[in-house]
Amino acid sequence: MAQTTVLVMGATGAVGSEVIRQCVNDARISSVAALTRRPLTLKHEKLREIVHEDFLDYSPLIDEFGEIDICYCALGVSQVQVGDPKLYTTITRDYVVKAAQALKAANSEIMFVFVSGAGADASESSGVLWRKVKGETENRLREVLHDRLIIVRPAYIYPIHPRENAPWQERIWSPFYHLKTVMPRFVTDTVEVARAMLELSLSDAPPRLVSNMDLKRWAKGP
Repeated sequence: MAQTTVLVMGATGAVGSEVIRQCVNDARISSVAALTRRPLTLKHEKLREIVHEDFLDYSPLIDEFGEIDICYCALGVSQVQVGDPKLYTTITRDYVVKAAQALKAANSEIMFVFVSGAGADASESSGVLWRKVKGETENRLREVLHDRLIIVRPAYIYPIHPRENAPWQERIWSPFYHLKTVMPRFVTDTVEVARAMLELSLSDAPPRLVSNMDLKRWAKGP
């Protein structure tokens, strides 16, 4: 079996931490690197931390990036959590695009799986900040990665493993998880998203843009 080394960005978030759980328990993944600003609570023999402060400059990590086969990028923040539009754009778009550029420079065959969101506006014309910025991010990533990019667009994501000190929005929306069975287009969960990302990245011919409903199907296997 080929040895596959993956990088997880947004490792302390609800989706990113679940991606790590899925990867360390999957025999197809040999090594998991988590790019983070602070130590993780999750420990595993397959998992190593890359502690890095400046998410606009990845040049010190080029050698390590050269060993990465797949990057799962769940980096981002809710617009509600960040009131400043400029800061929101920096975190949501610039951190991600800079990482993609560095990873692509280190390994031209890198597969990059990006967690966007249902409602992302690729026309970049929306008056809603998060929709516009997510669309901008998708477009910039396409320019960098071309056919080495998979974009997933989940709807509301319920955290199966709730985080300590989770943002208040996460706690408020949690009761709506029961709508998953009656309104599946609008609800998913962290396990479904993480499993789908893993299966997509290891597929020979994955789709390049994946809707919430398609995520559910991929979570069950190719």
